[in-house]
Amino acid sequence: MAARVPRVRVLAAAAAAAADLEAAAAVPEVWELKGQFYQVLGHAWDHEVQDFKVVYRPLYHCPSREGRFEAHVLAVSHFSRWEEKFARVKGRDGGFRSVAAALPQEARELLLPGPFTKDPLWAFPARTAAVGTTAAGLGSRSHQHGASAALVAEEEEGGAVVSAGGGDSEWV
Repeated sequence: MAARVPRVRVLAAAAAAAADLEAAAAVPEVWELKGQFYQVLGHAWDHEVQDFKVVYRPLYHCPSREGRFEAHVLAVSHFSRWEEKFARVKGRDGGFRSVAAALPQEARELLLPGPFTKDPLWAFPARTAAVGTTAAGLGSRSHQHGASAALVAEEEEGGAVVSAGGGDSEWV
């Protein structure tokens, strides 16, 4: 059931989400697999499989390997592979410098500062999470999770219609 909330609350949710994106961008998300390092740029919707994938970049020169992949500077992976095989790199204090310091010099030199997206009306967390039912009824992950899922919908004369999460949520 839709509830009416002041426009200021929707804008506050968008401001909080923007702060979340900035904080996420301030510390690079770096993962390791078999001694190689990868920087996650975000989670992207894949229209072909109708679910989210991890968008990442190798922190090394990545030429083609016969029978495996073409040369690339960006790649995507499904979450089951990513969560099973890759390990998150954490610095001592979780800040940018400590994450970078945990990397070999060659990987550190290839780190890019974020953020990698910009949308002043975004009112959701920067990363997706596994959910039982998505707002669109597609896929297995969503940005619309937790408390933020209830704070979206259409703007109306000085207020907003906000759905109570789950399959009824809409984008701002």
